Amino acid sequence: MERREFVYAAGLAAAAATLPMGHALAACADAGEAVTVSLGHDLTPYAGRMVTIRGYVARPKAPFHHYVVLSARPHAADPACTTPGAWDPALVKVYPADLERIDPDATEIEVTGRLTLGGCHDAVTGEAAAQVIAFGQVRSATAG
Repeated sequence: MERREFVYAAGLAAAAATLPMGHALAACADAGEAVTVSLGHDLTPYAGRMVTIRGYVARPKAPFHHYVVLSARPHAADPACTTPGAWDPALVKVYPADLERIDPDATEIEVTGRLTLGGCHDAVTGEAAAQVIAFGQVRSATAG
């Protein structure tokens, strides 16, 4: 196993471990039709549902490459929050099931997965997020 694959696999395992077990297991299951939602709007009504979100990619700081952050705004940065309360509501942390499908030069992607709201701490980085999609399926990517 290459280092990149190992870090990616460890990140997915860490993401699953930080979510309540029901959500982690449900994130793997296909729950039918996903609802398309927009970043920057209140996502509370979509908690626990399959959603499709398109946003700008904010990459984590090296050496962590097991997730991306989607933003409603271009040129956003991974906030690296220590508490979920500090998380910007215009951002969603995504642990993609198919990270290798994301072009390193992609500026915008569309992801489908189960939206989890509330506190989530990344076991690898220790950083917190309030809006997370674990095991998200990347539908499309646009290079900048």
